[in-house]
Amino acid sequence: MLELYNNTNEYYVYLHDTCKIGKNFYNKIKSLDLTNVTSIRINKPFSMNIGIYSQLIINNFETFLLSKKNTNEDLCMKYKTENIYYEDYIFKHDKNNIILENYNSQNHKNYSGPIDYYKTGTMRYIEYYPNLDLYKMKANWGRGNVTLNL
Repeated sequence: MLELYNNTNEYYVYLHDTCKIGKNFYNKIKSLDLTNVTSIRINKPFSMNIGIYSQLIINNFETFLLSKKNTNEDLCMKYKTENIYYEDYIFKHDKNNIILENYNSQNHKNYSGPIDYYKTGTMRYIEYYPNLDLYKMKANWGRGNVTLNL
């Protein structure tokens, strides 16, 4: 929303296309107190950039965000591999960031798998974040690129 909108009172939920929301997702979002908050991450150790961002924080990180903008398909994998370094960059550098319900996945075992969730040959864990009623089908879970031999 950096290039399109400048109302600093707006907030956005950022999800991956490999996420599935539960039936309580909307109510959990709707009930959040956004007073003095510019970003919210879903998990303490890592959030995969998934969370809530204010337009204000997006504007504050304009230079960083525009430097990562990619319109070249050939560079797509390059940015995906560099993403580890930049994962949660805004959350880590936002002094008003909070962790939703102070959730720490390392204290919970809310995952299943690995399974071939999308029937593409790529094995994924299904992680569940109860603080947002959100499921994340995660392929990069520390085992390299694991695929089925089809």
